[in-house]
Amino acid sequence: MTSDHYVIVGAGASGTAAFIALVRELERLPAGVAARTVVSIVERSGDFGPGLPYGAGTDPLHLLNMRAATMSLIADEPADFTGWLAGQGPVPETYPRAPEDMLASRHRFGVYARQRLAEYTGRARMLGASVHLLSDTATGVVAEAAGTLRVSLASGSILWADRLVTATGHWHPSSTDHCRDLGERLAADGSGALLFPWPAARLAASVQPGAIGLLGTSLTAVDAALTIAARFGEFERIEPGRYRYHPREPFTITACSRRGLLPAVQVDRAAARSCEDNPYLVTEPLAELGEGAGRFTADAVARRYEAARRWLRPSPGPAAADGEDGDVTGREHLALRRSIDAWRHRDPATATGQELARVFFGTLWWIYKQLPAAERRAVWREFMTPYLVDSAAIPIENAARIEALLDAGVLRVRSGATGVRPQERGFAVTFADGAPLHTAYLVNAIGRETGLGEGTGFARAALAAGVLVADPVAGIGVDPETSLALTDDGGTYGRVGVLGQLTMGSHIGASAVSSCVKRATALVRAWTADLRVAPTTGETR
Repeated sequence: MTSDHYVIVGAGASGTAAFIALVRELERLPAGVAARTVVSIVERSGDFGPGLPYGAGTDPLHLLNMRAATMSLIADEPADFTGWLAGQGPVPETYPRAPEDMLASRHRFGVYARQRLAEYTGRARMLGASVHLLSDTATGVVAEAAGTLRVSLASGSILWADRLVTATGHWHPSSTDHCRDLGERLAADGSGALLFPWPAARLAASVQPGAIGLLGTSLTAVDAALTIAARFGEFERIEPGRYRYHPREPFTITACSRRGLLPAVQVDRAAARSCEDNPYLVTEPLAELGEGAGRFTADAVARRYEAARRWLRPSPGPAAADGEDGDVTGREHLALRRSIDAWRHRDPATATGQELARVFFGTLWWIYKQLPAAERRAVWREFMTPYLVDSAAIPIENAARIEALLDAGVLRVRSGATGVRPQERGFAVTFADGAPLHTAYLVNAIGRETGLGEGTGFARAALAAGVLVADPVAGIGVDPETSLALTDDGGTYGRVGVLGQLTMGSHIGASAVSSCVKRATALVRAWTADLRVAPTTGETR
């Protein structure tokens, strides 16, 4: 009997969501379909389900910034994670919230993902499908003349795939690839290292006291700073929304980015005014803003958002501070204190501004899809960082800990970062003001970049083989509606899907779990559509 072989490279949130969607489709299809289905899931870490940011070694300090209601891995059961979490008993790492609004730790989500993948592995096998969980590294892929794909593994094994899902997830940022040799040399003699936020346990074990450089000031950088802080000291909870930090060893963290903006603090959504009637959220050109079909630019995105903000009554408050180069610790410390105060008082204006940022994503995405590559790059470069301050705000628990690090003087923030230069005994982070930061321990927590770093070997090999093509903005080129890989001629490769962080250039919401689940499910359903039973004839089509 001819088999249908699905190969999923990467068993993080996207790969797991694709597998769950496939099993649920097999449960709906004629009985014989599952019996001829083979699924091989390749995961180099050997930890199937969580992915790096949620895997083993994360700390209870690492909290999700998305509500439980948005974290289900099952598209048809949006409350699945909420229900699972409620069944786990108390969640001591966070303050009490309504079940759907709970912000659990990354570790708990990882346990959930691991359990769901194991559950659906069993369900698939009960249907008669063959499922292979391979603790191995996919090293290359070649398209064969017959249409199948030959996937090579580090162990020497070969997989022949009829359908391929590339979901290798968070890669090591490429901006420090030129520093890798130096980082390895420093690590070998114990005098420094080039490090990354995930796995968090590796970062904690590798970093040493002293002056530590941290590239990035967004969500991932916050998690990295908390990992380092937990390694060298402890947080004492004073009251809700306030901590004191007690260092055990002398160290400093200097967080460096182009704009030096820390995330805002999530304010209770219940305090927000509805934004549904905001006329600037429509997905059509607005003549009053100078918009027209085919005339969208990155500036149009900013104009839309600012118009939507101005329409709000009361005003959502000023946009994120910007424009300074140098040490902006005082500015960001004050901004964080104000944001925490807004949380404490359930400030309606702040809550409404954050709600607007969330719902504006649909309008942003509609415009982004119409932009040429140069304008998409400009959206990432000029708009996304200040926009994400509110749209990707952090839980009060983590914001209060970051404030404690600022209060203790162990965290500094610098803006105007321009690059990293390797030196004999460490790294020099360069700045527009001309005063570099010298550090032997450098943590690269930049969340979005244009290139594929050394950690994305499979994707790079697929690019070299012509199976995948690069997106002109970032990562791998995909059709944003289907998640099918693009081809050199602008078409789609019907046998290859790409999900998650690798598709950031094509899909601005690529790394959000809810987006991963939605796109993975749509991809699988498109692949299995011709296997469904026609209701009038009973025949497969």
